[in-house]
Amino acid sequence: MATDEFCVFYDYAGKDACNTGFVIHQALTLADFQDVADALWENWCAQIMPNLVNTISTTALVLKDVDGPWETNGATAVSKVGGIVTPGLPPNCAVAINRTDSISRYKGRWFVPGISEGSVGNDGEVSATFGANLASQFTLVNTNMFSFSSAQIANRHAVSGLPGQYVYVSVDSFSYIPYVTSQRNRRF
Repeated sequence: MATDEFCVFYDYAGKDACNTGFVIHQALTLADFQDVADALWENWCAQIMPNLVNTISTTALVLKDVDGPWETNGATAVSKVGGIVTPGLPPNCAVAINRTDSISRYKGRWFVPGISEGSVGNDGEVSATFGANLASQFTLVNTNMFSFSSAQIANRHAVSGLPGQYVYVSVDSFSYIPYVTSQRNRRF
């Protein structure tokens, strides 16, 4: 089983952002590896981007082989612009999407920028309809990835007592945190 780290890069009102994660799959050749990158890119653009404002765009997807020498980009010939034509919240505001796996004590989290003002109430509460829909779209990305290339989005867990040793567990479900949040700057 191969493990890869990915990063989806965004441009939101001139500010850079990224979501990083892991994918586990059966890719054995560089062509298989490229297929996984392309499938992740195409699914992310088709499922996630229509739920974000039109002032955010994906600019690239980079996939790095954790266990080997490969690194590739997804099919990034054309960036994908968000699909909602209303004003967005400032770039430092995001919806937090939880990634839960079978090791229930751990939740990974993505901070997804590009939320429309209409998806958030005056108290900063994310609309239940918007939040549930976005979480379901992440589930669909994971389902589509598995059906296309037997790849699944995964969480990384450190092995206790073994520095630098990790276990990768496929994500079982996605949910959202009901309040707008922000994330400090992270680099891939």
